[in-house]
Amino acid sequence: MQEQQLTYELLLSRAKKYCKLMNLDYNEIFGRSRRAQYVQLRAVLMYTIRHELDYPFTTIGHLFNRDHSTIMYHCREVEHELNTYHDTQRLYRILKHGIQIIEQETEESLDYENTRGVRIKTTRQEV
Repeated sequence: MQEQQLTYELLLSRAKKYCKLMNLDYNEIFGRSRRAQYVQLRAVLMYTIRHELDYPFTTIGHLFNRDHSTIMYHCREVEHELNTYHDTQRLYRILKHGIQIIEQETEESLDYENTRGVRIKTTRQEV
């Protein structure tokens, strides 16, 4: 399967699909919500726009109605979290490659469980 060229619009559509899947309000990504789910999604989205699309900090700041220093802070934090936290890595892969990554992870997880004969506890919502 050939991967689409990543664009800002494609990134936003993936974020919208992720919000629908996780029962989140898409508009809160650009709002002032400080709930952890929105802050994490917002930060990873900022990081992805910066590192995959090469947008300048000031432009990203305008898109999210925030100061460029806030964008710099979030990008540094996400860079650290990508090396540490699985959920941040997963969210980044979803935004970069699309929702189908969840389906692939589910299949890989089930294959692993079938070969081991065990059921791994998961917090993932079924699609």
